Amino acid sequence: MLNKFNVVQILLMIIGIIALIVGCILPLTWLARNLFYEQIHKDDWRVTTTPLDMEVVNDICAKFYIQKEDSICRGNKQIYAPDIFPIIADFIESNNSTYEEIHLLIGNYQSELETKVILGSGNEYFRSWYDLNGDGKTALVIFFDGDGNFLRIHFYFEDAIDN
Repeated sequence: MLNKFNVVQILLMIIGIIALIVGCILPLTWLARNLFYEQIHKDDWRVTTTPLDMEVVNDICAKFYIQKEDSICRGNKQIYAPDIFPIIADFIESNNSTYEEIHLLIGNYQSELETKVILGSGNEYFRSWYDLNGDGKTALVIFFDGDGNFLRIHFYFEDAIDN
């Protein structure tokens, strides 16, 4: 009887260790791996796109009244479209711009204008995509109501990790 009890104890200990590994260690390992991987690859979009031409940077600096002293407009470093996205977003949000006003500023970078969507409530909205680099890797996605009034803005980044 003593030998059977020892075998049962050993079997329960093995099952307990497996449960500990599966229940605690594997999720912690997965979490640590993903956090570490995300930290390393958080700017992967820079690998999939190229810096903006200085002509585009100068155009945006002029249209959005960015001072030449600003590091983006100095011309002494490479500027990517997402470097400028927050400046454009702040301008649009603070001025509560309409589609027409935004189109006058960055219409030449428009890559897509989606048709209006009518919701069950009867409300309408549409989205306009603006790709400063023209490569489809990053874009500003601006939502407007059915009358063309600004609703919100999103930054689009092609998912470089899954490619």
